[in-house]
Amino acid sequence: MKFALLLLVLAATTAAPTTTAAPTTTAPTTTTTVAPTTTEAPTLPDQVWGAHGDAVWAVYFGIWPESEFTTDAFNDAIAPGEALGYEFFGWFDVHCDLGAYELLELNPDVNYIGAAIYFATEADALAIGALVGPAAIAFIPINVSCAD
Repeated sequence: MKFALLLLVLAATTAAPTTTAAPTTTAPTTTTTVAPTTTEAPTLPDQVWGAHGDAVWAVYFGIWPESEFTTDAFNDAIAPGEALGYEFFGWFDVHCDLGAYELLELNPDVNYIGAAIYFATEADALAIGALVGPAAIAFIPINVSCAD
Protein backbone atom coordinates (compact mmCIF):
# COMPACT_ATOMS: atom_id res chain seq x y z
CA MET A 1 0.00 0.00 0.00
CA LYS A 2 2.88 2.27 0.64
CA PHE A 3 3.84 1.82 -2.98
CA ALA A 4 0.37 2.84 -4.22
CA LEU A 5 0.34 5.81 -1.94
CA LEU A 6 3.73 6.88 -3.18
CA LEU A 7 2.53 6.70 -6.75
CA LEU A 8 -0.45 8.80 -5.82
CA VAL A 9 1.72 11.39 -4.16
CA LEU A 10 4.13 11.41 -7.06
CA ALA A 11 1.32 11.69 -9.53
CA ALA A 12 -0.22 14.57 -7.63
CA THR A 13 3.08 16.47 -7.47
CA THR A 14 4.22 15.82 -11.02
CA ALA A 15 2.91 18.43 -13.35
CA ALA A 16 1.34 17.36 -16.54
CA PRO A 17 3.70 17.87 -19.43
CA THR A 18 3.06 21.07 -21.31
CA THR A 19 3.31 21.41 -25.01
CA THR A 20 4.70 24.46 -26.63
CA ALA A 21 3.30 25.37 -29.97
CA ALA A 22 5.82 25.58 -32.72
CA PRO A 23 6.74 29.20 -33.38
CA THR A 24 4.81 30.71 -36.24
CA THR A 25 6.64 32.54 -38.91
CA THR A 26 5.17 35.16 -41.13
CA ALA A 27 6.53 35.42 -44.59
CA PRO A 28 7.81 38.90 -45.22
CA THR A 29 5.47 40.92 -47.37
CA THR A 30 6.84 42.58 -50.40
CA THR A 31 5.25 45.57 -52.00
CA THR A 32 5.74 46.04 -55.66
CA THR A 33 5.17 49.49 -57.02
CA VAL A 34 4.35 49.64 -60.69
CA ALA A 35 5.06 52.92 -62.37
CA PRO A 36 1.94 54.33 -63.98
CA THR A 37 1.88 54.05 -67.72
CA THR A 38 1.61 57.26 -69.60
CA THR A 39 0.50 57.72 -73.11
CA GLU A 40 2.18 60.60 -74.79
CA ALA A 41 -0.14 62.94 -76.57
CA PRO A 42 0.49 62.91 -80.27
CA THR A 43 2.46 65.80 -81.66
CA LEU A 44 -0.01 67.89 -83.57
CA PRO A 45 1.01 69.59 -86.79
CA ASP A 46 0.96 73.36 -86.84
CA GLN A 47 -2.05 75.01 -88.36
CA VAL A 48 -1.31 77.66 -90.99
CA TRP A 49 -3.58 80.60 -91.64
CA GLY A 50 -2.68 81.13 -95.26
CA ALA A 51 -2.30 84.50 -96.90
CA HIS A 52 -3.96 85.36 -100.19
CA GLY A 53 -2.48 83.11 -102.89
CA ASP A 54 -0.79 80.60 -100.52
CA ALA A 55 -0.89 76.92 -101.47
CA VAL A 56 -2.06 74.93 -98.45
CA TRP A 57 -3.85 71.73 -97.56
CA ALA A 58 -7.41 72.24 -96.35
CA VAL A 59 -9.03 69.83 -93.93
CA TYR A 60 -12.78 70.33 -94.18
CA PHE A 61 -14.99 69.58 -91.21
CA GLY A 62 -18.16 70.73 -92.92
CA ILE A 63 -19.49 71.95 -96.28
CA TRP A 64 -23.10 73.06 -96.66
CA PRO A 65 -25.15 74.62 -99.43
CA GLU A 66 -25.67 78.18 -98.24
CA SER A 67 -29.43 77.62 -98.01
CA GLU A 68 -28.91 74.71 -95.56
CA PHE A 69 -26.20 76.25 -93.37
CA THR A 70 -26.80 76.77 -89.63
CA THR A 71 -24.44 77.95 -86.92
CA ASP A 72 -25.39 74.91 -84.84
CA ALA A 73 -24.26 72.60 -87.66
CA PHE A 74 -21.04 74.61 -87.97
CA ASN A 75 -20.33 74.43 -84.22
CA ASP A 76 -21.01 70.69 -84.14
CA ALA A 77 -18.76 70.11 -87.17
CA ILE A 78 -15.75 71.99 -85.81
CA ALA A 79 -15.91 70.57 -82.26
CA PRO A 80 -13.42 67.72 -82.92
CA GLY A 81 -10.86 70.15 -84.34
CA GLU A 82 -11.34 72.57 -81.48
CA ALA A 83 -10.92 69.71 -79.01
CA LEU A 84 -7.41 69.26 -80.40
CA GLY A 85 -6.71 72.95 -79.89
CA TYR A 86 -7.15 74.20 -83.44
CA GLU A 87 -8.83 77.51 -84.16
CA PHE A 88 -11.44 78.02 -86.83
CA PHE A 89 -11.68 81.55 -88.15
CA GLY A 90 -15.35 81.12 -88.89
CA TRP A 91 -17.35 79.85 -91.81
CA PHE A 92 -16.51 81.03 -95.28
CA ASP A 93 -17.53 80.89 -98.90
CA VAL A 94 -15.89 77.78 -100.37
CA HIS A 95 -15.23 79.82 -103.53
CA CYS A 96 -12.44 81.42 -101.44
CA ASP A 97 -10.54 78.10 -101.47
CA LEU A 98 -9.39 78.11 -105.08
CA GLY A 99 -9.61 74.62 -106.55
CA ALA A 100 -12.04 73.31 -103.91
CA TYR A 101 -15.13 73.31 -106.12
CA GLU A 102 -13.38 71.22 -108.74
CA LEU A 103 -11.70 68.78 -106.36
CA LEU A 104 -14.82 68.33 -104.25
CA GLU A 105 -17.02 68.14 -107.36
CA LEU A 106 -19.39 70.77 -106.00
CA ASN A 107 -22.18 72.17 -108.13
CA PRO A 108 -20.79 75.45 -109.53
CA ASP A 109 -24.29 76.96 -109.53
CA VAL A 110 -24.65 76.59 -105.75
CA ASN A 111 -22.90 78.71 -103.16
CA TYR A 112 -21.34 76.54 -100.41
CA ILE A 113 -20.27 77.48 -96.90
CA GLY A 114 -17.26 75.68 -95.46
CA ALA A 115 -15.50 75.00 -92.18
CA ALA A 116 -11.84 74.13 -92.64
CA ILE A 117 -8.39 74.49 -91.16
CA TYR A 118 -5.22 74.72 -93.22
CA PHE A 119 -1.90 72.90 -93.03
CA ALA A 120 1.37 73.27 -94.87
CA THR A 121 1.63 69.68 -96.10
CA GLU A 122 -0.53 66.76 -97.11
CA ALA A 123 1.08 64.66 -94.35
CA ASP A 124 -0.02 67.23 -91.75
CA ALA A 125 -3.57 67.27 -93.11
CA LEU A 126 -3.76 63.47 -93.12
CA ALA A 127 -2.38 63.32 -89.56
CA ILE A 128 -5.30 65.42 -88.38
CA GLY A 129 -7.67 63.22 -90.33
CA ALA A 130 -6.30 60.18 -88.52
CA LEU A 131 -6.95 61.84 -85.17
CA VAL A 132 -10.49 63.08 -85.81
CA GLY A 133 -11.66 60.25 -88.05
CA PRO A 134 -14.86 60.82 -90.00
CA ALA A 135 -15.24 64.35 -88.58
CA ALA A 136 -12.77 65.41 -91.27
CA ILE A 137 -14.72 65.02 -94.48
CA ALA A 138 -12.14 66.11 -97.06
CA PHE A 139 -8.41 66.81 -97.42
CA ILE A 140 -7.50 68.79 -100.49
CA PRO A 141 -4.80 71.12 -101.76
CA ILE A 142 -6.13 74.64 -102.38
CA ASN A 143 -4.89 78.15 -102.96
CA VAL A 144 -6.10 80.66 -100.39
CA SER A 145 -8.20 83.49 -101.75
CA CYS A 146 -10.31 86.15 -100.03
CA ALA A 147 -7.65 86.56 -97.33
CA ASP A 148 -6.48 90.09 -96.77
